[in-house]
Parts: sequence; C-alpha cells; structure tokens
Amino acid sequence: MATTPSIPVEVKGITNASAASVYKSTSSHRLDASAAGNYGQVYANQNATGDTRAWYVRLYAKIAAASGDALRAFATVENVAASTYRGLHASLNFADTGTVTGLGAAIEATLHINNSGSAAGTLTSVKAAINADGAASDPAGATSLSYIRVENQGNATGMADIDTDATVIAFSGLTGASGVTNTISTTSLAELPAGSIGFRITYNGNTYYVPAVIAAEWN
Repeated sequence: MATTPSIPVEVKGITNASAASVYKSTSSHRLDASAAGNYGQVYANQNATGDTRAWYVRLYAKIAAASGDALRAFATVENVAASTYRGLHASLNFADTGTVTGLGAAIEATLHINNSGSAAGTLTSVKAAINADGAASDPAGATSLSYIRVENQGNATGMADIDTDATVIAFSGLTGASGVTNTISTTSLAELPAGSIGFRITYNGNTYYVPAVIAAEWN
C-alpha cells in the first residue's frame, strides 16, 4: 500500500530523532504512483548574490567507528527490463544567454584535508566502483562495461563542435617537477619527443608514470 511521506520543511535542533520521524516511507511501505513523474521536487529562484542551495544536507560523525553518507541515492531495477536507469543524475544547463564567469560543473566532488596533518585512511575525491553482488556476478552480457564512461552526446552539429574543443581530462593546480617527486613528472623519456611528461598513478600499491606527448609532437 502506498504511504504518504512526512517531510518537514526544516529540521533542526531535534535530539534522539529516528529516521522514521523525518521520512515515513520504508522499503516495505513505498510511495507508489500510477504515472511517471517526480515523487518530490523543489523549484527555487535565486534572487540574491552569494552561495545558494536548493537543498542542503550535512551529516556529522559524533561517535568513533561511525559509518555514514550525508546523502545516499539508490535505484533498483527489479525483475523487469528497464530502459535507462541511474542511481544519481546531476545536470547543469544554460539558457540562451546564460553564462558563468568561473566554474560551471554538473558535479563537483571536493575532498577536504584537515589543517592538523592528521589525515589517515584511504582518501579520494571520487571513487568509481563496480560491485559484484555474488559469485554469479558475470557481466558478460553487458554491451559495454567500464569504471568511467566519457561520452559526447546531443545534437550532431553541436557534438562535432564540442569534439574539436574538449579535452578528455583537464588538470589544474599541479606543478610538474623533474624526477618522481610530483604528481606530474617533467622528465621526458629518451624514447619520447622533448616536452613529454608523465602522470603518476598507483597500481596494486606500486607507483607508475603514464607518459603524455605534447600536442605539437603528436603526428
């Protein structure tokens, strides 16, 4: 049976609150709809300068050995053949004359390193994982399987223009140095043209450098 969620506009200063006191839908008592659409939605206009979020969620770990997510999105394809399904979809678009003077990103993932020098554990800004749910997790029937997919899509004419301008990856804030001291090594291998560099990667605990040839020499 479908249930009606109980979602307050603002939740703060609540102690000993359970998840059910904020949102009363459960895996066994789900929201249900007879037509496609949004179960919940927020549309907002920003009419003042400064950082504004349509929705802000923050979780604090207050006990040792805690595990958690500030935000968890989870989509499940049950025993049907779905068309397109995503666990999370974020977009940024622009009106005809809309621009940004700084960064425009559909997704930004920022890892903060504290100022005390006490960082520990396995840290990363982005983790791209493929999970095997069991011993029979065989993806042989998939048309394509990858940890990261880079795709140019949309209008064919616009796609062609993007193809001439875009780079697969853009690096910023990294300073190259000779040898193997920095993320980018400016030491060019004898087998490569002058000006080639190397990007540091880690594989099974070992450090490697992936060479990159400067565009002027790529012919």
